[in-house]
Amino acid sequence: MSSIIGAPGFGITSTDVTQGRGFGLGDVTFDASGNTARYVLAGSNLSQYMWVSIDGSCLAVPLNGSNALRAGEIGVAHYGNIASGEYGFVVIAGRPLALVGASCNPNVPIFTTDTEGVVDDATASASQNLILGVKVHATNGTNAVGPVRVILNAGATVVIPRAVGHS
Repeated sequence: MSSIIGAPGFGITSTDVTQGRGFGLGDVTFDASGNTARYVLAGSNLSQYMWVSIDGSCLAVPLNGSNALRAGEIGVAHYGNIASGEYGFVVIAGRPLALVGASCNPNVPIFTTDTEGVVDDATASASQNLILGVKVHATNGTNAVGPVRVILNAGATVVIPRAVGHS
């Protein structure tokens, strides 16, 4: 039996789980912070704060340059880790904490990276694609990937690849 993971703040109790209250894939709810979250099935391990690509069947996998263009939706595993084959909620709109590259700056265009589940303001390869509807709210002032507050607009999308070094 799969467990419900990643749903703090949604009012889910152990009684709800054991007495049949459940969620269907794709169900949407809201948390106390105003974030909108979708119930998904993890297609691989999703670490907390990782960016995810969600397909039309609500299968979520770590976002990267190769799967980004097939994403029906982009989200963040804000509430906790979700193991492969397990169900949980990912934020699809709001102000979650999310992984960004080292020294990523606020208020600049954001791109997918070759590191699964991480976005950045720098482009180093042609596999990195612009993400529309995402704004980093604060600078990642470290020399390592880390979680920072982001603004994720509903319907955030990845646009077609562009040649590196060209605007």
